Amino acid sequence: MKIIVFGGTFDPVHNGHIKLARSAKNMLRADKVLLIPAAVSPHKSHTTTASAQDRLEMLRLATANEPDIQISDLEIKRPPPSYTWDTIQSLQKQFPTDDFVLLIGADQLPKLHTWHKIGELLAAVKTAVLPREGTFIEENPPDKSLAPWWPEIKKNVLELSKIDISATDIRQRVAKGLSIHGLVHPDVERYIEERHLYAVV
Repeated sequence: MKIIVFGGTFDPVHNGHIKLARSAKNMLRADKVLLIPAAVSPHKSHTTTASAQDRLEMLRLATANEPDIQISDLEIKRPPPSYTWDTIQSLQKQFPTDDFVLLIGADQLPKLHTWHKIGELLAAVKTAVLPREGTFIEENPPDKSLAPWWPEIKKNVLELSKIDISATDIRQRVAKGLSIHGLVHPDVERYIEERHLYAVV
């Protein structure tokens, strides 16, 4: 099978994440998308504000009726920080006959050369890039270590429609007591309310 690996903090998962997953699956003609919440991402500047188990449960709620989108708790079970190289290695060992495609946000490209074992990672797995608003992909790589893979990375930028939803905005709206209806799955909205997630105490 062809499987897309889509990692992130998903703090919380929102409708934009699900739309991106569906669109990427169709564009790349994949069999399924694997959403992998990070325990602690080494590339995130903010500390996750919902627990790993809460973020995992929200993902399960959001994808309950999405048969082609599955969830993996691989990184949550592993001691942090979450390195993509370790995740891909684990998946390839567990599913040796499957073909994995790693989704990378365009905002990560300027610092991609700082990722743990990035050379081995790019040699081991195909990549596709999620465009991000305000992010321009340079003609030349930010570091010469990426030069062998840069032409392929630039070629694999997905042409997806703009997503006007962000997890940061959702957390801020909840903290201010504003509605997040329509931004997240109804069951996720209910879960956030019942668990008092993101509310200012």
